[in-house]
Amino acid sequence: MATLTAAYFVGEITIPNISGSSITETANLFGLQVLIAKYEPLYMKWLLGEDFYADYVAGLAEVSPEARWTDLRDKIFVVDSVLEIGTSPAANYVYCQWLKSNNSITNTNGEFKPASENMTPFTMREKYVTAYNEMVRMSLEIQDWLLYDVLEDYPELDTDSLGVFETINSWGI
Repeated sequence: MATLTAAYFVGEITIPNISGSSITETANLFGLQVLIAKYEPLYMKWLLGEDFYADYVAGLAEVSPEARWTDLRDKIFVVDSVLEIGTSPAANYVYCQWLKSNNSITNTNGEFKPASENMTPFTMREKYVTAYNEMVRMSLEIQDWLLYDVLEDYPELDTDSLGVFETINSWGI
């Protein structure tokens, strides 16, 4: 059950060429959708714990979901209705995976670094660290909200199963 769309990949986590109808844009969007399908559930299980994530998915799948499940969804996946863009720690996590998967190109001859005319190669490290640490910050805010503001609304939440989030630096530590 993916919630993320291309509308979440804006600003500091912009993914280029995913919003048009050209062959390249369609292929890039499909590649992003594949990453979302794989990494959004992994992130959500990390954030909430596997059992509580399963409860969350089941709660939202109801014909008329309880407000507590939509409140949790809206806390994790924030949408600005005026700008029609979203923010989510899950998007930052997927963006980090996108950066890693697009750092090189795989073909039958091996791995290659893309090259473009009039461009200077640069490391993705700073963008990765910034996006990752922003994901950590948002994740901790959500967990604090669950633990200190609305815990009584989620009796099925096992607080010991919540993921542990720590910031990293440019060296990955």
